[in-house]
Amino acid sequence: MSSSPSDNTEPGVRLPVMLVAELQDSLLVVVHDLARLDNLLPHTKDNLMQRFTAASADLASPALAGMPELDGVRNALNAAVT
Repeated sequence: MSSSPSDNTEPGVRLPVMLVAELQDSLLVVVHDLARLDNLLPHTKDNLMQRFTAASADLASPALAGMPELDGVRNALNAAVT
């Protein structure tokens, strides 16, 4: 028994080759952009953590310890870091 295209019972979608090529190109661009973001995020996180930690340490200095008006700033920094 010979198989012809009309005998095919598997579901399928027929798309023009150029459309598939454009879709593949777009997906490659997205994968490249996501890879770049994946590399940038750890560096950005480390940078922010260092700066938040430094700001928190500065606010914890004895010279500023007696200023209750900075309690809101301290709490906001602690909430951002944890």
